[in-house]
Amino acid sequence: MIFSGKGLCDEVGGMKISLEQLKQLQVFDKQIYEMTEELKKIPSLNEALSRDIEDQKNHLKESEDRAKEVKLSLQKKELDLKEKEEKVQKYAAQLMQVKTNKEYAALQSEIANLKADNSLLEEEIIKTLDEVQLAERAVQDEREQLHRIEETVRTKKNVFDQKMDEDKKAIAERQTQKQEMARGVDPDVLKVYEKIVRAKNDIALA
Repeated sequence: MIFSGKGLCDEVGGMKISLEQLKQLQVFDKQIYEMTEELKKIPSLNEALSRDIEDQKNHLKESEDRAKEVKLSLQKKELDLKEKEEKVQKYAAQLMQVKTNKEYAALQSEIANLKADNSLLEEEIIKTLDEVQLAERAVQDEREQLHRIEETVRTKKNVFDQKMDEDKKAIAERQTQKQEMARGVDPDVLKVYEKIVRAKNDIALA
């Protein structure tokens, strides 16, 4: 709430006061208040920046987990293919040792089934290789994004730190100026002024 100089005069019983001095005190108080409020915002702004980094780290971890999952899938398929190819070689060698047409036909059927499975596995492996490349690229993209965010955060935090230092210095200067100005104001009037400022959490004069 804003109070007029006339209102302040009425409250102190019509004391003769220096309205200009009180108005200057008001200017200092307003500046101190505004800069103090700005300082209060900086910690929450820094926290928000830190959350940006943590969020991106989580995105990166998700991408890394996905890449590991796809690579494990590829390794399993490659191992299955190797085992089936070894079985094909084993059964092919046994063809020369069988003594009946029935055994020969059974081995041939088994070899044919294995080769069909291997053909499907090879297609899946090629598809999974593409997935691995995409997953690795996603990881790289997320790492680069994290690097960009970290650089941005460092820059902004430096700006906030600089602003904090400047505001603290400015507040100290305004407080010193206010104290010097207050020495020229009637003590009783000053008490009333300070009381109004504290009660309204605002400035006392329009």
